[in-house]
Amino acid sequence: MASKYPHTPTANSSGKQLLSFDNLLTFCFILFTLSCNFSISITQAVAYFGVAVWLIQAYRQNSERPFNLPLVWPLVIFILAAGIATIAAVDVGLSFSGFKKLSKIIIFFWVANALASTHPWKVLSDLADRFRLNKLKEYFEINIKSVRNRNPTYALMGLLILAGVFSSIIGIFQALTHSEGFWYRYGVHGSLSNLMTYAQILMLISCMGLSMVIFNPPRSRVMIWIGLAFMGLAILLTLNRQSWLGLFLAITFLLFNKKKAFSLMPVFFAILVFLLGPQTLKDRIKTMTDLKDYSVNERFLMWQAGWDILKDHPLTGCGFKCQFVIADQYPEHPILQKYTHMHNSPVQVAVDTGIIGLAAWISIWICFFMSLRRQLKNIPESSSEYAIALGSGAAVIAFLVAGMFENNFYDSEIIVLMYFIMALPFISPKISQGSTSEPSLSRPSR
Repeated sequence: MASKYPHTPTANSSGKQLLSFDNLLTFCFILFTLSCNFSISITQAVAYFGVAVWLIQAYRQNSERPFNLPLVWPLVIFILAAGIATIAAVDVGLSFSGFKKLSKIIIFFWVANALASTHPWKVLSDLADRFRLNKLKEYFEINIKSVRNRNPTYALMGLLILAGVFSSIIGIFQALTHSEGFWYRYGVHGSLSNLMTYAQILMLISCMGLSMVIFNPPRSRVMIWIGLAFMGLAILLTLNRQSWLGLFLAITFLLFNKKKAFSLMPVFFAILVFLLGPQTLKDRIKTMTDLKDYSVNERFLMWQAGWDILKDHPLTGCGFKCQFVIADQYPEHPILQKYTHMHNSPVQVAVDTGIIGLAAWISIWICFFMSLRRQLKNIPESSSEYAIALGSGAAVIAFLVAGMFENNFYDSEIIVLMYFIMALPFISPKISQGSTSEPSLSRPSR
C-alpha cells in the first residue's frame, strides 16, 4: 500500500542516514586524533567539519532531549567576559582577531555530545577491507569483539598514542642526526615547528596513556609502555622545562590516586635522571630553581610588566593582542618590545580580559575538577571510564602547570587537543565497560 506521506522518510531510511552521520563523525574523530601531532590546519578543519556534522545530525534527529553541556556556564561566562574586554579594548579590531580563537571551545561540546555514537574499530575494519589489508582487518575485528573496545573513547586513545609515538620517533631522529650531538642545547621540535608546542602535546598524550596502563591496562599494555618510553624520551629531548614539570605533577596525581605511597616514585625517577643523565639534562634541571637564570629572569620581567598593565586596565583588561599597541607606553619595561605575550597563561588572560575575565577563566578549571570528582564517584575503579577520567584530570593538571611558564592557552595546537581531552569524562551517553551491545545512535535523556 502506498504511503500517505511519500516524502516522509521511513524508520529504516532514517536509521541509515543516522548511521552515515555516525560514520562521518567516526572518521572525523579518527583523523583528528591522528593529525593533532602533525598539522593544526588539518586538525582544526576536521574538528569544525565534525562539529557541522554533529549539529546537522542533531537537527535531523529532531530530538527534544537537551544537548549534553558540561561546564557550559563557566565557559559561557568567560566568553562573555572576553567579549566585553574586546568591546572595551584599546584596539577593537586587533582584539577581535584574538577573540575569534575562543570559537575552538565548541570542540569541547562536540566531543561531549558526538563521540559516544562513533565506532572507530568498525570504520577502520571497513577501510582495511576496502584496501584488502587482511591482517589489519583481522586486528580491527578482534578489537570490535572486545567488550573494552566498544567504548570508542578507549579506541581513539589508542590511535592518539600511536600518533604520539610516530611524532616522538621524528624528534628522536632529529636528535640522532643533529650535528651538535644527541643532547644538543636547543632541543628537538619533532613533527611541529615549535618545540614548546611539540613537548606539551606529547605531555598531554602521555598523561592519557599512563592513566590507561595504571588503572585499566589493556592486553597490549607492553606496547603502550614502549610507546610511552618513546614519548618520554622525546619530551626530555625538547629540553622544555614546563612540560617536564607539568608531566611530573600529572604522574604524581595519577600515582597518588592509585596508591598514596606510589606518589614518591616520580621524585626518585627525577633524582635518578639528575644523577645518571647527560650533562645537558643536569644543567637544564638546575636552571629550574635558579632565579638568576636568563629565561627565568625574563619571565619575572614579563610578569611585572603584566601587573603594571593590569593596574591600568583592571576590570576588562586592554583586549587581546593589546601588547602590540601599548608596548611603547611602558618604556620602563623594554621586555614588552621583545615578546608579544606574557609567558604565563593566567597573567596573559588577566592582561587581555581583566580581573573579570581572569575570575571566569579560573572558574572553568575549578568547575572541571568539581565535576570530575562527582564523575569519579559514580564510576567503578576497574573500568576504562575511570582510567579515561583520571587521565583527563592529569592532562589538565599538566596543562595548567606548564601554563604557569608559557602561554599555552593561546596556542591553537595545544588548546584544541586540551578541549578534546577535557571532554572525555563527560561524553554522553556513558558507555558501560560491561555492555555487550553496540553504542546507541540516539541521545539519552540526562
